[in-house]
Amino acid sequence: MSTLENNSPKFQPRWITCRLSSPGSTTTTRKKITVAKLAAIANVSESYFAHLFQKYLHQTPLAYVTRRRLLATEKQLLTTSDSLETIAFNTGFANVKAFNRAFRQRYLISPHQYRLTHK
Repeated sequence: MSTLENNSPKFQPRWITCRLSSPGSTTTTRKKITVAKLAAIANVSESYFAHLFQKYLHQTPLAYVTRRRLLATEKQLLTTSDSLETIAFNTGFANVKAFNRAFRQRYLISPHQYRLTHK
């Protein structure tokens, strides 16, 4: 059993949120985040990190990062007139297609439609 699991409060969402994105940081949204990088921070293997993440946060690391990115896109859609391509890039999506797919999956509406109906 790793030190991380022995000290499970350290692996709670607050700890992950602090590690992934400090105030004013674009870590979660712009940089490529990998399980390998996160596992290195936690000082455990990649598979064990993914296991602990799922155990304590009830979602995969990818799902968590995607959710954080989508929250950032939601804000940008409502507060800027930036193009969808710019927003996708600013929030760490590989391209507009990936951004549209993730957004539609979560919100059941396209980013463009979301902007029109919520602005």
